[in-house]
Amino acid sequence: MMNPWFAAVTGHWDGLPVLPGMAITAYANALAWALVLAWLFACMAARAPVSLRRALVLAALVWGLLPGAVSPSYWLGLTFRAPSLITCLIVLAALWRSVGPQARWLQRAIKRPAEGLQWQVLAALVLGYLLLLDTLALLPLPLPLPLPLYAFGFSPLCLLALGVVSLIPWVFPWAAGRSGGSAWVLLPLALLLFVLTRWPSGNVWDAVLDPCLWLVLHAHVWRRARRL
Repeated sequence: MMNPWFAAVTGHWDGLPVLPGMAITAYANALAWALVLAWLFACMAARAPVSLRRALVLAALVWGLLPGAVSPSYWLGLTFRAPSLITCLIVLAALWRSVGPQARWLQRAIKRPAEGLQWQVLAALVLGYLLLLDTLALLPLPLPLPLPLYAFGFSPLCLLALGVVSLIPWVFPWAAGRSGGSAWVLLPLALLLFVLTRWPSGNVWDAVLDPCLWLVLHAHVWRRARRL
């Protein structure tokens, strides 16, 4: 007799995965990399006057949105595909903190995304290692999934599971640590955008984590560990 869990997952897997449209992919990739480029420019000019930072951010956005090979978004997309939705939201929040209005309530509302996060960052690191091992066909853990871990990201059940996880800090405030709701709004907002657009690849794992973000989280954990 077929296992009920196996039947539930494979029942959703029979159809083709829902992928983003080509137009959405092209425009979203360009906009995402333009935001990342603008954030890098803002970081390099962190000690410059706000007016200069805003000019550099605007120039980076325009440069990143140019069509064709003259845009760095084109080459970044060829090399790294697309950043995750979580990365885009983090970069957008960082840009707002750097060049946005300096109202105190806004600065309090948009905290640094990694500020106060502890086990959440560690969970993202563990997920990254599991996906890496799964990609290399070296995953030794007997996960209760009838599909490879990455392929399970196309299943609606995976999206549902992440949706439930994203609501935990709102139901149990202690799970949010010192970050409050401003940092934990990232995951549910990213999932909502993923449902609406299916960007970047139709796989929910790509929407919540990407290799560049995964490496940055390593650096964040290393800096936190050195302070202990």
